[in-house]
Amino acid sequence: MLVLPGLAQPFSTPKLIFLVAFVGFGLLFAPQMLWSGWLSLPTRAQWVLLAWTSALALSSLLGEWVSLRTILLHIGAVGWFLLVLELRQKREALARAVVLSASGVAAIALLQFAKADPFGLAGWVSSVVGAERMRIYSTLGNPNFVGAFLAGVIPLTWMSCRGRQRFWVQVALALQIVALFATGSRGALLGLGGAALWFILARARVRWRAAAVVAVLVAATVLLLVGDRPLARSIEGRLYVGRVVTSGIAECVLSGCGPGAFEAKYATWETTWWRDNSAAGQSRRFAGLQNHAHNDYLEILVEDGALGLLAFLGLIGMALVSARAKIRGGREPLLAGASAGIVALAAMALVDFPFARPETLILFWTLLTFVVARPHGGEAHREVSAAKLTEEQGEEDEE
Repeated sequence: MLVLPGLAQPFSTPKLIFLVAFVGFGLLFAPQMLWSGWLSLPTRAQWVLLAWTSALALSSLLGEWVSLRTILLHIGAVGWFLLVLELRQKREALARAVVLSASGVAAIALLQFAKADPFGLAGWVSSVVGAERMRIYSTLGNPNFVGAFLAGVIPLTWMSCRGRQRFWVQVALALQIVALFATGSRGALLGLGGAALWFILARARVRWRAAAVVAVLVAATVLLLVGDRPLARSIEGRLYVGRVVTSGIAECVLSGCGPGAFEAKYATWETTWWRDNSAAGQSRRFAGLQNHAHNDYLEILVEDGALGLLAFLGLIGMALVSARAKIRGGREPLLAGASAGIVALAAMALVDFPFARPETLILFWTLLTFVVARPHGGEAHREVSAAKLTEEQGEEDEE
């Protein structure tokens, strides 16, 4: 929710500052918490996390270009993950915090959709220009960023619709869904479709799978209809960026060109690509500087190399394998929602860059804590009881 008007990057910079301050505070005054968070991880998660941080370190040491901002973002996100683990918050409390944050973002987005931008009423004239939907930027700076954040949270909100606060969570869910569709973000709809498919593949409860099928169909239909430019053109633009990157990636494919190197390397590679492909005139409309690849996996390959890409994919794979074994048959609904949110972010990363922005990267690592955290004390007892109850209900649903 942090925004500081007047900065060159008024949306992302305050969030990064907060992240660094939070983790820095932990390093200075409670370094044992980071270590305890590490020790609380399952062995498999420790190895995968070590591989990812080692790839970042290797890329920083050997890379041609290194951005301090990018290093702080990724290392800060890992620190956030370990600190949140060691704070040992109950999953229900953490889920409420995530749902509340997304609801605040959604509320501001809908005010902007209704042309009642609270920032405008406060006298701040935003620099956001372009299509009509660009006026929906909430506290994140762009409708696609808003859509990505909401798509990552909506599965968790859905799975939180139970208990005494069920009504208010349902209101929050409706608010988030309406705001997501108002952004007109195709990437966000792709993310929702991915989350829905995860519910099906993970063999969740029957009612969850039925709702997931409906969500996939709706998302696929809207994906073809919304947007301020034809879908085919968007795909063509992504493929153009991919061709430029693959033309030069061989020079740093193993350890990467350095965290934050994409923008500088892309400019060089595109110049060379056009020199060698001057006849490709139809692609000229896509030529120009790109600060991101609009495909996080391709960008990680450029910046952190094949080692970094394999390590990051290992993080996602580890999370989903661990989650699937626990949610089959309807057990642990919050874990199901968190893992579906991870899938949503991973799907959007194919066409956008959620893992390069503070709010969605922190969301990813926060959702990851639901998967790897070990329950403590009374919470563990309650989860066992809840698992037995939901398993029985799941068997009834199957019948």
